[in-house]
Amino acid sequence: MLASAAGVYYYLRVVVYMYMRPAPEGALLPERRWTTELALVATAVATVLFGVLPGPVTALLQRSICCFIGDAP
Repeated sequence: MLASAAGVYYYLRVVVYMYMRPAPEGALLPERRWTTELALVATAVATVLFGVLPGPVTALLQRSICCFIGDAP
């Protein structure tokens, strides 16, 4: 229990520094690029698909792997 409390303290401290503190003076925001946003959307969609429909997605992946290695399902 004490180890969990210590872990929460250290991990949440990082979140507080990242999101709940004001930005330093003169800090520049990173430039938004469409490739980064596309990667974020693709990984979000994949995460939702694996979470909601794991059976069909894994079956599709198994069939596609069989096509590459030559084994029949």
